[in-house]
Amino acid sequence: MMAYYVRLAIKSIGRSKLTSVIVVSALGVGIGIAMAFVTILHLLAKDPLPNRSDVVFFVQLDNWAKDREYPGRGDDKVPTQVTYQDAIAVARSDIPTAVSVHYKTQVVVRPEGDDARPFLADTRANRADFFDMFEAPFVRGHGWRRVDDEQKKHLVVLSRRLSERLFGSMDSVGKTVTLAEQPFKVIGVLDTWRPSIRHYDMSTSAFERTAELFIPFDTAVKLEIPTTGNMDGWRPAPEDENLTPYERTLRSETVWLQMFVELPTPKHRADFQNYLENYIRARKQEGRFERPLLARLSTIPEIMERWKIVPGVTRVLRLVSLMFLVLCILSVVGLLLSSFLPRAHEVGLRRALGASRTAIFTQYLVESALLGITGGVLGIFVTFGIFAWIRLYQPPDTIIDFTLTLPMFGVAFVMAVFSGIAAGLYPAWRVCSTPPAVHLKA
Repeated sequence: MMAYYVRLAIKSIGRSKLTSVIVVSALGVGIGIAMAFVTILHLLAKDPLPNRSDVVFFVQLDNWAKDREYPGRGDDKVPTQVTYQDAIAVARSDIPTAVSVHYKTQVVVRPEGDDARPFLADTRANRADFFDMFEAPFVRGHGWRRVDDEQKKHLVVLSRRLSERLFGSMDSVGKTVTLAEQPFKVIGVLDTWRPSIRHYDMSTSAFERTAELFIPFDTAVKLEIPTTGNMDGWRPAPEDENLTPYERTLRSETVWLQMFVELPTPKHRADFQNYLENYIRARKQEGRFERPLLARLSTIPEIMERWKIVPGVTRVLRLVSLMFLVLCILSVVGLLLSSFLPRAHEVGLRRALGASRTAIFTQYLVESALLGITGGVLGIFVTFGIFAWIRLYQPPDTIIDFTLTLPMFGVAFVMAVFSGIAAGLYPAWRVCSTPPAVHLKA
């Protein structure tokens, strides 16, 4: 029976081509704009680490000054990073199954060849557990081991783009590259890595691209490679002419490192929470951590919510786009009325021949749904056009990949069918509500 309704709908659409084109265009524009902003919010707000977000926790310790609270980010008034001395001490705990301490920096890359010019590359100095914890996708090789961190080895993992820039199509694993005037051995190459946000470091912009190369954290500290990320501090280290400025930073109350731990069970989390609180109590005895005791473990989605990573205007634009779709649907109601009512005599004849009101109503809803689906197809192309326009003005270092994901195609289909049926409900009811005798007399 449904196939019969579809055939009738196609014939009806063919008889009123101009009206059908206008209906499809109106629904297509409405669905396209709504899908663009629904998709943008989905891309920004979705969990960037869905397989591990319930076991990976961000560490925050309130080491700020007693007489003033941390300036904060969003609703969070706890330092968004940790000091070097706290990160190193806490990382010694054997409760977490993995610990990642890392920071953002840049190093000078010196390619081989007399004519090659050195350049700066965005770099992440991190511990070995970083790659597995954040599901970094290797295309060749692998990351380093914990023992390599301890031995401060000169190892590097390159991004695919940087590997191709330095070595072309050759396999770069095992080769040597000069970084910060030091030789580093390439042990791995990451595939193109574009999580929805830069989930491992949201202390600056969460939408910056991932780093071009990764080096061991302890090696970077040994070479005194400074951070290019945020640094907040309230008390410097005591003056000591035997210390370099970098070494004084390591001993100060400056927060500049991101720290994540993997805690696979609630017991691990409770035990590590107690460990952090006991650590702070011990430091208080030394004259540090002057504020009320506060150690926080947060999942990545919790941090995204607390720091307001998703811009509020994005939610407003989604609401506005859905309201625009509703206006398009209301406009289509009038167009469908002008298309359905002239066929009232056909309805009366079919009713007189025995067709039920439900059957007629269903037929017109199928026609409306078919117009909605066609509008949905057009809407997908409108969405692609909007994303192409956004990419023209998107900063080159932005991590977000504006594209329709498979689940969003499903949302577009549902939205198209719903829009078509919603627009057709009243016109279909109206054309079926008049008794057949009225149409036959006319």
